[in-house]
Amino acid sequence: MPKCFLCRLVLPDIKCLCSHIKVFHKNSQITYYACAEQNCDRKYFLINSYKKHLASHGDLSCNRSVLVTNNNAEINNENNLSNRVIDPSEVLNVDASSGSGNSTTNCQDLKSSSLNQQKNHFAQYMANLYANPLVPRNVSQFVFDNMLDLINNSVVQPLKCILNESATMNNISEDSITPIKNHLHMITNHLQLLSSEHLRLEFYKKSGTYIVPVEYTLGNRIQSVYSSNVLSVEPISVTAQHIPLRLVLQKFFELKDVLVETLAYYNDMKNSSDGNFLQNIIQGSEWQKKQNLHHDKTVLPLALFHDDYEVGNPLGSHAGVHELGATYVAVLCFPPHYRAKIQNIFLASLCHSEDRQYFGNKIVFSPIITELNFLKNEGIFVNVSGTQTKLFFELAVILGDNLGVHSITGFTESFSCNFSCRICKIPKERMQYQISCDPELKRTMTEYLLDVDICNVSTTGIKAPCVWHSVAGFSVIDHVGVDIMHDLLEGVCKYDLILLIHIYINELKNTI
Repeated sequence: MPKCFLCRLVLPDIKCLCSHIKVFHKNSQITYYACAEQNCDRKYFLINSYKKHLASHGDLSCNRSVLVTNNNAEINNENNLSNRVIDPSEVLNVDASSGSGNSTTNCQDLKSSSLNQQKNHFAQYMANLYANPLVPRNVSQFVFDNMLDLINNSVVQPLKCILNESATMNNISEDSITPIKNHLHMITNHLQLLSSEHLRLEFYKKSGTYIVPVEYTLGNRIQSVYSSNVLSVEPISVTAQHIPLRLVLQKFFELKDVLVETLAYYNDMKNSSDGNFLQNIIQGSEWQKKQNLHHDKTVLPLALFHDDYEVGNPLGSHAGVHELGATYVAVLCFPPHYRAKIQNIFLASLCHSEDRQYFGNKIVFSPIITELNFLKNEGIFVNVSGTQTKLFFELAVILGDNLGVHSITGFTESFSCNFSCRICKIPKERMQYQISCDPELKRTMTEYLLDVDICNVSTTGIKAPCVWHSVAGFSVIDHVGVDIMHDLLEGVCKYDLILLIHIYINELKNTI
């Protein structure tokens, strides 16, 4: 029978184990699911994979016939609590024989819970809806409104009527049922206090769980206005949004086990590097140079990613009108189970793509540059279990597809020009047949500065100076990388696989 890896409780079957974890350990910030069977140390990050693994153990098949029937039986095992077998109904806090035992406990728990905890439960429910990318915000409001009506009309009001009728029929004093009626009233009241998105966002803001985006002005633009058949022009303010990275990183690293696991993984990667096999950017020579400049400080590497995306119909007649440019930041030394989650890639700024092209990269990215310099020079304090830890962050690399990287670093955005590569100055004609990098053609910082002074994109491939040089310690030549998804997984790998499959089948005579 399966055993819970958190509390060592033995349960009748796998289904009960999963229900037990969801009910009793829902607030435990579970990062992985471990197999608690003897001589098995497998760990899984998805519960479905965890269930399939448990099913592979022959002795964990569903067996609901083995239940505890004698609570007074003598148990010789010193760890009797961790090896106790319970009824499936006990997983859900329901007594299979009589509902009286657990109902008393539930009432005591409900009575001891504060009113703020009730409000927090409702707020957490809505936060889960907001965090689900499949649920639009207007649908979240629709769900909340219907839930409010359901609780009020199907639970609170009927219970109040039942209490009044029971008190009248059984001569129960009003004072005896007042606490229950007050509790029901507070449930409805707390829901009303979170009934609109504005109220919910204000609650999240006060509790410190919502980081408000900061609007900043890019400049002014002239707009034509028709009024009383008269055409006039007036300036309008153009704005963009950015999220303070210092607050995002501080809140994230204060989550349970995040800082401890990240630093442990960082040290493990740093100590296991042999110079031949690299698993993380912190094992590379460029990051080691940066680390040496910080001496004994705890410095973590950041990656910056920028891309434009269309929020409307990309094939419609208005394609490009509502195109947005998004800038993201990721911590490169996260353990693999953190890096695998898309929610651990943090949004840094949003702006209209046309505004970036009109006002330029320097104005659009100035708040992010300020944040990166603050994180490098000042750092942030992270409070974990009452202990203050100061963390520093430094921009290690800019990633993205070729167009995205070139658009924000000042290189040419036309890949049919004479020098379209940001890594080397290979001519267009030679690029068609060259299959290896020529070291003599690689760009250097000295040549880059000379090309910027020339200010001729046809002969240099550079449109404008890189604005990211304002970030302390950053070099567009050394710290602009290539993206594995665009260049390999969606790039050359499919062509390599075609050749490999051809060789394996037709020449080596292997079957797939």
